[in-house]
This record gives sequence, C-alpha cells and structure tokens, in this order.
Amino acid sequence: MKRKHRNIILAILMVISVSLFSSCNSCSSCNKSLNELKSDNGVTLIGGNFEKKAKLITEKLQATDENVLQSVEKLPDEFQTYEGSDLVAMDISVQSNGVKVQPNGKVKVSVPTPIEGATKYWVFHVKSEEEVEQLDSEFKDGKLTFETDSFSMFIFIDAESGEKVTIKNQGPCVGIVDVKIGTKGYLRDIVREFSINSDEEKTFYIKKGTLINISLWGGYDVDYKGLYRQVNGVIEDKPFSTSQFPQYTVEEGEQTIVAKFAGDLNGVYQLWAFPGESGVPVVFPDGRAATELYVKPGNPNNIDITALMIKGLKRKNEKLMYTLLSPEQYDIIGLDKLDYSKEGSYRVEFIAKENKELWASITIHISEKNGDVSAITTTGGKFYVNDKVDELLNEKSFLFADKRYEYKLTAVPDRTFDFGGWYVCHEGGIVGQKLSDELVYEVKQGEYDLTILALFTIKPEFSNKQEVYQVRIEPGESNIPLGFHNGKPTEYIATSIFYKPGAPEIDLLKLEITGLRRNDELEDPYEYVPLYFGDYTIDYDGLDFRKEGKYYVKYKLVSEDVDNSFMVHVSNQFSNLTVEFSGKGKVEDVRYGKYPITKSDTPETLEYFPLHDFRKIVATPAEGYKFIGWYSVDENGKCSEEPISLESEYIYYQNGKDEHIKAVFVEIITNLTVSCDGFEYGNFYYNLDSKEMPNLANLVVKNEKGRTLNASEFIVDASKVNYEKTGTYEISITYKYDEEVKTSLTVEVPKAETYSYIETEDVEKGIIKMNDKIIVKDPDGYREEVDLGGTLTLTAEPKEGYKFGGWYIANNFGEEKRHYSTNATETFTITGNTYIFARFIEKDMVTLTVIADEGGYVFEYNENETPQNMKRLEIAVREGEKVKVFASGEYVYSKFVGWYDGEGENATLISTEYLHEFIVMKETTVYARFEKAFSVSAIIENGGEFVDGPYVSEDGFYRDDLPENSEVTIEVKAKEGYYFVGWFISADYYSIEGLLSTELKHTFIVNEETNNLHLTALFRAIATEIKLEDSSDYGFYLDNDGNLVTEYLLNLNQEFYALPEGLPLLGKIGDKYERLILGLEYRIESTINYTENGMFDTSKEGTYTITYTYLNNPELKVVITLKVIELVRFLAQCSPYNGGYLLEDGQRVDFGNGKMMEKGSEITLTAVAESEYNFVGWFYFDSDQSEKLVSTDATYTFMVNEERHVYAKFIEKEMHLFNAYPTEAGYITENGQEIDFGNGRRVEKGTQITLTAHVKVEGYRFVGWYTSTDQSETLISTDATYTFIVNENMSVFSKFEKIEEQS
Repeated sequence: MKRKHRNIILAILMVISVSLFSSCNSCSSCNKSLNELKSDNGVTLIGGNFEKKAKLITEKLQATDENVLQSVEKLPDEFQTYEGSDLVAMDISVQSNGVKVQPNGKVKVSVPTPIEGATKYWVFHVKSEEEVEQLDSEFKDGKLTFETDSFSMFIFIDAESGEKVTIKNQGPCVGIVDVKIGTKGYLRDIVREFSINSDEEKTFYIKKGTLINISLWGGYDVDYKGLYRQVNGVIEDKPFSTSQFPQYTVEEGEQTIVAKFAGDLNGVYQLWAFPGESGVPVVFPDGRAATELYVKPGNPNNIDITALMIKGLKRKNEKLMYTLLSPEQYDIIGLDKLDYSKEGSYRVEFIAKENKELWASITIHISEKNGDVSAITTTGGKFYVNDKVDELLNEKSFLFADKRYEYKLTAVPDRTFDFGGWYVCHEGGIVGQKLSDELVYEVKQGEYDLTILALFTIKPEFSNKQEVYQVRIEPGESNIPLGFHNGKPTEYIATSIFYKPGAPEIDLLKLEITGLRRNDELEDPYEYVPLYFGDYTIDYDGLDFRKEGKYYVKYKLVSEDVDNSFMVHVSNQFSNLTVEFSGKGKVEDVRYGKYPITKSDTPETLEYFPLHDFRKIVATPAEGYKFIGWYSVDENGKCSEEPISLESEYIYYQNGKDEHIKAVFVEIITNLTVSCDGFEYGNFYYNLDSKEMPNLANLVVKNEKGRTLNASEFIVDASKVNYEKTGTYEISITYKYDEEVKTSLTVEVPKAETYSYIETEDVEKGIIKMNDKIIVKDPDGYREEVDLGGTLTLTAEPKEGYKFGGWYIANNFGEEKRHYSTNATETFTITGNTYIFARFIEKDMVTLTVIADEGGYVFEYNENETPQNMKRLEIAVREGEKVKVFASGEYVYSKFVGWYDGEGENATLISTEYLHEFIVMKETTVYARFEKAFSVSAIIENGGEFVDGPYVSEDGFYRDDLPENSEVTIEVKAKEGYYFVGWFISADYYSIEGLLSTELKHTFIVNEETNNLHLTALFRAIATEIKLEDSSDYGFYLDNDGNLVTEYLLNLNQEFYALPEGLPLLGKIGDKYERLILGLEYRIESTINYTENGMFDTSKEGTYTITYTYLNNPELKVVITLKVIELVRFLAQCSPYNGGYLLEDGQRVDFGNGKMMEKGSEITLTAVAESEYNFVGWFYFDSDQSEKLVSTDATYTFMVNEERHVYAKFIEKEMHLFNAYPTEAGYITENGQEIDFGNGRRVEKGTQITLTAHVKVEGYRFVGWYTSTDQSETLISTDATYTFIVNENMSVFSKFEKIEEQS
C-alpha cells in the first residue's frame, strides 16, 4: 500500500514537474531556477526550485569515516545487524555559490545501483545526530528512487541480503533474553547487543550463516526452558536447544525463535489462582483470587478464567513466597464444559503437569437467582468499598465469591452536601425505599438484582432555592426528549412522554432540575439556578416502566408551593416511527408541526405520541425531482422492493409496532446514454479464450444533463445473452422510474474451438480416439472446431498396466484443470474454447490377504523362488493382476480342505486346489482351511511279506483319512531264510531306540504325538561276515586310504574321546553289507574304562580292546585295539617357511603343531629347496636359544627320545633380472628356439645366457648387442651369437641397420 501511495505521489509530482516545465517555456522569468540536477557520478534530482547556478554534490563515504559507523548505530535495532558489505553510505547535498542549500519542499532522488546485484533496498536518511528517518523507495531500471525534503547522509541497505529473524520472549514468567550478533563492519567486526524482556520480541535482518549468541536469564525463582522454533505461527512442541547459552546459526528464509521461561516448582506444595486480567475478584489478603463465583447466565461481568495467573506456594529462605507458572506448566481441566448460557455449577481445575498433586480450582455457580448488585450516587458525593479509602467511586458492580460475603460501602459527601441515606434505586432512576441512614452500609448478594443509591442532599446554606418561583426540568443526560413549541424545540423536556413497557429507555436521576428566580444585580434580572436533592421532593405516582399506565411525576420545592411535572405514559400500543428520504426534497410532520427533515438518507425517529392520535407525514420533492412512493425499511436498512404508499401524505396510527419509512425522490429524466469497459461502439466481443464477460457493474449510465446515475436508478436486463451459444445479443438499460426511458448494448458470442491432449506425463500410457480413429497419441494434441453449444465425443484407451483416470478440462491452456468425467467414452458439451485432457494413471495397488487356518501354511507361488511358509500373507499388486498362492499343511496330518472367502459356516468355497490363481480386483481376504486326517503306511524291507488285507497293495500297506486316535492293525510274515527284526518308523538307518514292536502282528495308534505313521517291517538274512563302517564321525580315525583305523597308539593321560556305540557294524548279506542294529543283532564289549568327562581312561599303560560280536553267530567278531604308552612330540619346519618344503617317505608332509611319536622311534625327512633358495642344513635351538647345526644332509634320520623341534634352513639365492629384445628388423633365438623375454627373466647371479641375433627383414644387417641408458647406448659385442654373464640386472638389445645401396 505504501508503494502504491508513493507511486501516486510520484506521478502527481511528475505531472506538476511537467506543468512547471511547460510554464517555464512560456515564461522567461522561470529561467532563473532549475528543476533537475545531476551529479558527476550519475545521481539525479528532480524538484526543489534551485537557482540556475546550483550544483548537485554526491559523495560515497569512505569506510574510515567515523560518522558512518556512528550513523549505522543510530539505525533501528533490526537494521543494525546488516553487515558492512551490505550497506552503502552517501552524502548528498546541493551547493549554490559555494553554500549548501536545502530544497523547497520534497524532491525526487535517483541513485544508480548503489550495491552491485541488489534489487531491493532499505533507505535511511540521517537527518541529525538524534533523528534517522526511513524512506520509501523503489528500485527500477537500475536506479534507486526515493523522496526527501532535506539533504545530508543517506544509508542504502541491500534488503535481500539479510534473513528476517524474530526472537520472542514469551512470558509471563519473568526472564531476560540477551542477544549478541556479530556483524562485519566497514573496518572491524562489530558485536551488536540487545535485551528482550518478557512478552517482548525483536526482529533483525541478519545474513545467512551468522552466529547469534543468546543468553537466557530467568528471573527470581524462574528457570529457562529453552529455545523453540515457530513455524507458520505455531510454536513447536520440543525445544531445539535447552542450553542457557545457546548459539543459533541464521538459516535461509524468515524464521522465528521463541525463548520460554517457567517457574521453579521445586519446593512448591500448593497452587493458587490470582486475578490477573480475568475479572475474578480478590478475596484473600495476599491478593489471591476467589475460589468460587456466583454469576448470572450470559457472563455479564465478562469473566475470563484463562486469564487467571497460577502461582505455586513454597517456603524459601524461611519465608513463604509465590512462584508464577507459565501456562505450559499446567493443564486446565473442565474449561471445555463451562457454559455461561446454562445454569449450573462448573468446576475448573489447574493441574501442574510435573506433579498432578499440585492443583488450584475455581467453581462458577451460574443461576438467574444470583442477583446483580451495583451501587451508584447522586450528585454531591462518592463512596468507597471496604477499606479502599483512596478509591472513591460514583458507580460499581459487585462480583460475589460467597453467598454470605458482604461488601462494606462507605458514603463520602462533598463539602457542600450532606449524606441523605442509602436507597433502593429502581429501573429508570426511580428512588425507592430507604435502606439506611448510616454512612456505612453492608450489602450481600440476593436472588434479585439490586441497585443501591447513595443519595446526597444540598446543605441549606448552599441551596439556591430561595426566591425561586418556577421549577424547570431539563433533559440533561436522561434521554428524555425535549418539548416543542411552535415547531421548535425548547430547552426543557416534553410535558408528556410515551414508552412501551419494559426496560426503561431513560434515567430520571440524570435530569437536570433548575429554578427561575429574579436577580436584580444581573443585566437580565432573571436567572436559572441548579437545584439538588434537598431542594425538592419527587412524587413518582407509582411509576413502573414495566406496567401499563399513566404516571404523573411531580418535582416540588421543599416548603414552597412551587412545582413542575410531566406525564409518563406506558402502553403496549406506543410505537416508534422512523422517517427518512432519499434524493432531493423534504419530509415533515404537519400534524405536530415539527421542523422538517431536509437531509437525505438520515433516519430520524419521532417520539411516541398520544394514543388514538396520528401523525401526518408529507413528502415534498425538490425542483426537477418527483416523489415515487413511501417504502418500508427493514432493520438492516434495506428498502422494500415495492412501495407501501404512492401518496405523498402518509398517515401513521400507533398500533404497538415500530415502523421505519422512507420517501423516495428521483430525478426527472428523459434520455439515457451508456458506456462500459470492454464495449466498443456499444458492442462487446466475447473472448472464448479468457471467457471474460463484460462487467456490467462498471456501467456508466448518464442522463441528458450528463449526470451519472447511481446503479440503483436503472435496471439492467442481460437475460437474453447466452454465452454458451453463438449469436448477437442485446442488453437493455432502463430508467427504474420511467420504463419509457431506456438504452441498450450488444454482446457478440463467436464460435468455439476445442483442443484435445493427453496429459504430458501420460503420453506413453494411453491414446485418444474419435469415431474409432486415433487422434491423439503424442503431446501435439488435436484441434477441432465445434459450434458453441455443440458436442464432441472422445474415447480414452489406456495401455497395459494403466487405467483411465478421468477427463479434465480447462478454458485456457496452462490454467488449473477441472475434473469432468470418469467415463472412458464421454460426450462433451462445448460452452467455449475448451482444452480437454485425458489422464492415465497406474492401476491402483490392492492387497490380497491370505490367512491360513490352524494346521496349515500359505505362501505365494513363484517357480524361481524358494517358498516360505507363512500364517498370513499380504500381497500388494496392481488391480486386475493375477496372484498364485499355495496351501500346505503345517503338520503331516494336516489336510487341505479348500480356499474360502471368509470364516464360519456361511463362508463360500472358492477352490479345493492347493495351488490357486486369484485375480485381484479390490482389497480381498481369503482363508485356507485345514483339518486333521492321519495316515498309516508300511513297507517291507528285505525278506518278508504282508498278510493279505484290504489296505495291502504291491506298494505296501496304506490307509488314510483316519480320525485322531484311530487303531490300525498290520500283520507280516518272514520269507524262508529270513528272520523278523521288528517294526520301525521308516528311516535310512534303524536303531533299537526306533523299535516299535517285534510282533509280526501289531496294532498302531495315530494321533498328534505320532503324526502320520510311515512304518517299515524289517527282515534280515543271516550275515556271513561282519566289519565296522569306515567312518570318522564317532571319534575313530581313518587312514590315508579312507579305511577305519582299528589299532591306536595313545600317550599316557592323553585325552581321547570315541563313541563305540555310534560306530555302525555292517553284516555281509549275500554280496553286500547291511548296517546291523546294536542290541538286536550285535553287542559291544570294552576292556577300557571311561573318565568322568566321557574320555577313554589312558592313565595306565596297557593294551585295551573294544569287541563287536554278531549275536546270530558269536564267532563273528571285530576288535579295536588301544595301546597306551609314553609318546613324545616331534616338530620339523622350514625356515623361512617359503624357502622349501619337507618329504617323508616321498610324500610332502606338514607337521602343524607337531607329531606324537613313541619314545625311542626314528623318522627320516628330506628337505627340498624352492627354485630361488638353497638348502643350508638341519638346525635346532639349544636351551640358550643358540642355533645349532644338526646336519647339512638334505635327507636325515632323527632319533626321537624326547620332545624335539628341528628346522630345515634355506638361504635365498642372489637373483637378477635379465631382459633382451631385438629392434624391428630382427629376432632372437636361444638354443635354436626364437624367444621373447617379455618383462624379463629372473636368474641366479653368474648365470650364463647364450643368445643369437637374426636378421628378419631383407636389406638389413646385424650391427651388434647393446645396452642403453636415457642418454646413450653402449656396444657389448658385434658377434651375432653371444654369451651373457648375469651379475646384475641387465637389459640388452640386438641392433640392426639398413644396408646402404652401392652407387
């Protein structure tokens, strides 16, 4: 708005400037002044009326100028935080004859871009040491323009270089927020310091990234709670810092941070409410608020419970004190139920959040029986309440915190008055019965409203009633109307006043009573003097404003037969007549001769008047106007559509109903002309792109005299215009008060165009067709002309994976689209230029929920993934997609019943297939049902057969669908040459633990414990041989050929664990071995004992046996022998470990942590060196860790009588890298074979390598063998065949050169 005003001012100034300039061209005397100046650095100035010799001086001030620093510090606080690089100071002045002069009025100054890159500025004028003025400015076309009425220093600030930062101190708990902001000044870094008190805030403009140092200082018994961010006017719940000395780095954009303080609740043992701004009275000596209130419905005293201040009571330093709580430290309970409009008692509690045991409360009792009590005075004195002597009052309303509570009122008369007593004051200022003659009166709340009047009487010595011979009653502030005489108002009230029953509209106490007396000392010997209570008595004649009747109110001087009176009429038949007019004319009450109303649109309410009488109101139009009727006016000031009378005289009879009438005068008009924005020569062309209709509210209708009519004076009929159909239409404008006076405009509606598109992001998702022809498949769209009001039928077809999301339309390209239809084929009714968009969207995600009932699992079927059994699946897919799910039993006895669409008996079966494919169109839940169904199957292993039965087949015995705890009997028999071992649960191997029965005929029971039974009836022929299985799984070893070791050499006290019972015994049946069953087909006997840890007992030397005996032929045995003797550890290694390796009996051997050997035995080893190492000898370390040679023989036999550690020592050969290569015309051979050394060959020092250089390209010859450096090459030999001795790294090349031709 400021900018708008500024632009208007600038425009006016420019117009004035142009006018002045034009005047100067025609007036030679104007050449003596200048209106535009320009400085050397491009600053221009317009205005000021300077002399012709005046010169504009502008100087960009230096950073060293102390005045600049001082001036910056005078800027408002929020602008002092800009950095020095973001502001520029400039001194601007005008000099005439070497003297600085000031402008005559305001001038406009334009400064070329003060700060590079800045486009928005704050401009300040440093007018004096004490005054800095902020100026409105505008930056446009590279110039900063502002107005000023004087010259001095100006400061320009880049307004966009600083972020707006507001820091608030929330209150109400007392605390101080100290803020330190470091900014980069002209010469030095400057620290700006500010303090923010409770309930205050400060705003700063600070560069992004600036560090703000904040200190939070709680008042006495107040703690700081931290800093909070305020976003979009809402303070966040959690602080971003709880430090007392936080640092805040300015972020990008506008930001507000709030400091919060709270009362220290440590030691608080009670909460109390204090009044604050709530309106709740104080009832305790220490200022605490009432805990109960008695008020009338409607809250006439405007109590605000939320404005109570909650304080905590504690004892500190041996003194009781109160600590103020912040509103965030307590919850208000019950406030939502408090309803001032309903009678009842409402309790509101304030409960501390940190300690629910701390609370305060107030109970509000709302009842019509809670009488309003107030006190007022007459002229001549005041009163005070309780002991507040210094607070004298003329009126007061009282709130009661207790029905028994009493206020003590003390009357205080003025110097010239006596106290006349306490009275009841009835409605309308009627003095009632006396309550007390005492100065002090105590009042408490009753069930009725009560107004108490302190009545003061004038002291006789100060009375003016002497020699008064006439009493006059003046209205004062009573609201009683003045009387009229000969159509003019008097200075005294009417002798008869009229009111409806109800709350009085007047206050008789505010009448001013005066007396007329003669005073010969005055130039006019008659004077009116004021009279007071004590000068006169009042007879109210039983006046009751709520009761119909006639009351004669009489004011009579005391001890004098002088009085005055007026009649008060109270009747339901009285009513107010309010009269006004519009236009030019007048209205007047000719019946009562009141002065006429001559000001238009100014309602005046006429007084009540006697019943059975009437008022005659006459409307008289001014010249050139005519009266068109009386109109009724409603309570909102709106006139009726039709007049209530067309007669200029309006007779009004009282009927108890108020009436508001208006006489309407209108101008007499014979001709109309009309104009309107958008119409050319009376015609409006309707633009279908903008669809902007003519704004008929901007019609300018004039009469033949050129007066512009008010909109209420004419009628616009645009009903014939149809903007949805092409054509030319008429708009008629008719003078409202003469149908013959009219004019017209026309509107032309053209044909329409349509444009069809696919939404840009949906181009690859679908197409648009019209009449089965694709018209849109890319962003170019389709254009079709359609008659306005015609139709266009389109079909949207989505591509795979998408669905049609609806038709959207817009009237202009680029504006927000509106949803039109979800029908894929839609007929559009074209009402204007229309942009039609087809939207395609991905199909919605829907969820198939699959639930397995008890006894089963479900999983999503995928051929390429391992299934994972689940009790519940939630599979999200695009609507219409197919999902395969599989049901599997949780237990072997779980039988799948089928897929159902729900639970319970009413669910519908979908399928009985384990694998089912669902097409998911919406959110769907299916259930996989299972039931218990057990089965028993049995097979024969080896020579046996089933006894015939109904469940026996070639595959064996099988019976299923068995209920739980079913009994199944199976009988088998042995074939010749076989014996029955027993019934087992089918497995790869059998043990005695798995034996179910040895009976040929046995009854089995199936249940959850047994699961489905898969049985084997095991038969076996007699074994001819036995042996132990070659297995190392039970603690025994295998030799290098994989055969079980049956003889073991164990060291004394060696820990050795083996499980003989686990090692299977095999029996040879025919030409193959079968695993026999321990306990049924063989037994184990052992002569070695076991320790407590389950190890073999090797504490004694000796030979021990473990014997396996075949029970069907005890002569067949297998024995494992364990020999316990003293063993020693032998360890042989290579040094270094990669220098070679060791052989034992021609096999490579690694001793690891050593080999246990019988004491006194021998071992022969051979040390073999790697290619780049030489064997040195066998060594060991003696007790002094000295290296000792054992032998230099690579193959050596060691005697092992004790623990021994030896190592084969190797030494690395001296190796060098040899490389040889030919130039391009030849090649190299070694031992007759062409060779390529690649990256070189590593050889031992002294190695001889013989190479031969050969010519490869005809016309070349061998020159010699060379070595080369970066700068030169050295000849080694010219012999093509040469032997190189490698004593260092060596690189050679064979050189060839072209043979020169003989001339």
